[in-house]
Amino acid sequence: MEVWGQPFTVKVVDGNIDSAIKLWKRKIKESRKLEMLRERKEFIKPSVKKRKKLQQTMRTVRFKK
Repeated sequence: MEVWGQPFTVKVVDGNIDSAIKLWKRKIKESRKLEMLRERKEFIKPSVKKRKKLQQTMRTVRFKK
């Protein structure tokens, strides 16, 4: 039995659906599909994106010193 999901398929071996679901979740997490969906959930203005990116770089520079 195969469980089809976009874009991944997972084979269920010997009726062990728990391990198949675990593998499917890992594949989805590694592909970063959920993160992209969460980012697209609401519109963020380009100026806000730029500001957040600048703030993040300032934090990393501050911690490197």
